[in-house]
Amino acid sequence: MKKTFTAENSQIRIIINEIKLFVENLNCNDELLNIIHIVSDEVLSNIIKYAYKNPYGIIEIECKTDCNNCLSIIFIDLGIPFNPLKFKKEDSELFTIGMNGINIIKEFADNIEYVRQGNANRLIIAFNLSSK
Repeated sequence: MKKTFTAENSQIRIIINEIKLFVENLNCNDELLNIIHIVSDEVLSNIIKYAYKNPYGIIEIECKTDCNNCLSIIFIDLGIPFNPLKFKKEDSELFTIGMNGINIIKEFADNIEYVRQGNANRLIIAFNLSSK
């Protein structure tokens, strides 16, 4: 599944529902569905709040599975460069309420990767479906 949305708060629920539809087809348990909901909400909220200086940009979402029974959700935006993996809770000067969401994402995901590709931020969040 690959779709593009406007980066605005009114789209968060719509985007999460699209992700959940994909995940539900994988016959995942409710716990994983809830984790994916929380993680997706955090990522989307951060993109909408911080990525774009103009009122609205775009968010592209891609969901896929691989042969290792791993679900990857890829969040792509064309906003300012931002690598959430560089920030750690221990960095007290950088840690704010907003950074708490990043720590939630790190806690729930099995793997997180960030790539700046051209003008795009690509945040890849992976969940091992076998362990959930």
